[in-house]
Amino acid sequence: MLFRSLFNVVDFTQAVSGFVDGSIWLLLGVYILSEAMNKTGLDKRIAYSLVIRGKASAKSLVYMSVVAMIILAFILPSATGRTAFLIPILAGVIRTMSLEKSNFAIVLMLSVTYTAHTIGASLLTSSLSTVYTSSLLEKTIHYTFSYLEWFLVMFPPALCTSFLVVAVLMRVFPLEKISLHDGMKMVEEELAKLGRLTRNELKLIILFAVMFILWVTNSLTHIPLGLSALTVGVFVFMPGIALLEWHEAAPKIDWGSVLIFGSSIGLALALQQTGTVDWLAGVAFGVTNKLPVHFMATAIYLCFMIIRFGFGSVLGFVTVVIPVAIATATTNNLSPVWLAMVALVGSNLCFFLPSQSPTNLPAYATGFVTTKDMLKGGLAVSLMYIIMSTLTANFYWPLLGVMP
Repeated sequence: MLFRSLFNVVDFTQAVSGFVDGSIWLLLGVYILSEAMNKTGLDKRIAYSLVIRGKASAKSLVYMSVVAMIILAFILPSATGRTAFLIPILAGVIRTMSLEKSNFAIVLMLSVTYTAHTIGASLLTSSLSTVYTSSLLEKTIHYTFSYLEWFLVMFPPALCTSFLVVAVLMRVFPLEKISLHDGMKMVEEELAKLGRLTRNELKLIILFAVMFILWVTNSLTHIPLGLSALTVGVFVFMPGIALLEWHEAAPKIDWGSVLIFGSSIGLALALQQTGTVDWLAGVAFGVTNKLPVHFMATAIYLCFMIIRFGFGSVLGFVTVVIPVAIATATTNNLSPVWLAMVALVGSNLCFFLPSQSPTNLPAYATGFVTTKDMLKGGLAVSLMYIIMSTLTANFYWPLLGVMP
């Protein structure tokens, strides 16, 4: 960022413009609220309450764990954070039942991990990648998504795909007939330790409700998402509420991601201004943009599935491909919004190796899942994901006005 100014590529004001973007304040607000949830124990109460509902059978536990991951997407803005939180809880259940070497353990670990990816782009606030993409669309082509618009476009297909992940994995790794009694007893004991809903948890629930109402109605109120999140986050520190103190919240904010995020927006604007991104677009999408539009999404997904082997971060990949996708669409009479969304969805094709994303590491670290298991399950899930994503891009999005 500094060198872009020193070499006179862009002026200093433009180079640091990403740090005054509203998305930065959105991230800060959500990080603060996430830490407040961790301190009050509300996150554990939600997770245990959902997991305990899956005690009827192994299959129902897997599905309820996926539901827990989906619900956490509304609260925690990081796919890695969600798996790092939920996987240890489920690993404890598996160990209690001595099922470390079972297909059940593999399916449970991979279902939750892969759902973190499939649901990752479903909400405007569910990951840094979605926040970056929406911010870049607003900066470069002045297209703004409301929270509700993004939800309608992205959440329904992501929800369907997430449940299909479970069905695919159960087909690849058939579940054994097992009893969940011991594992569920452990969950019940942990839930009992939390006791009744506390006053601080109730305060936090009210704050989250206020924030979600502001987000859902922002197309009517025109209150930016970042302002809503930051305002509600500030209330966490206010006298009378006092759920958190700043010295507790500050270390939990991912400042590195905030710096990467802000500088990436500035870099994208510099690439656009200098015309560099147009050259990159020709190199990256030179083959796919010659295909009929209905085949373009499939070709991009197949390419991204291979390219993602070389990237260890979804956000890092997105900061490269989204500016290029927008430029490609602009120069080829396509919709920049449609192609950017295709690229965003394709960036989550990282189901094969633990090294492809930090989100994959918590499940692999348990020892219940091997690289071979991940490759085997990842291939089947990737093929399903590409089919679902292609159908979504070509048939569902146009119904909502997001045309190629």
